[in-house]
Amino acid sequence: MGRSLQPAAHELVLPAGTHHVELNFDVIEISSPEKIRLQYRMDDVDPEWLDARPPGHAIYSNIPHGTHAFHVRACNRDGIWDRVGVAYTVTQQPYFYETGWFRLGTVTAGCLLLAGFYRLRLNQATARMKRTARSTAGGTRAHRARAA
Repeated sequence: MGRSLQPAAHELVLPAGTHHVELNFDVIEISSPEKIRLQYRMDDVDPEWLDARPPGHAIYSNIPHGTHAFHVRACNRDGIWDRVGVAYTVTQQPYFYETGWFRLGTVTAGCLLLAGFYRLRLNQATARMKRTARSTAGGTRAHRARAA
């Protein structure tokens, strides 16, 4: 896949097979930009906040499929962190074989296959029993006819 840039929005949808994502973010501070600090984290991916110097840059490899929130927060020149920050939705789409429908279809096909195999073996056993019963009954009649 090639590189594609997307403008800032509150939702980013990654197609299946996206293995490398770079997220860029920044903050505007006119009076003392050198004192600004940034932190970011992605739910279900990062266990804690990660530091970034302005301009912020986050690199992710192999984001698990599903929807995740990417949070960014800043610290002002007085060292006070923004409690709320900004959150963006990042959705990694799954491959078709990672979807619930595919798994359900696979389990259903497996159950139908097992049921069909069971039915086949049952029909074979029934036919074998009928053949044995017929040959035994025919042999018994012939034996009785000879005995009489």
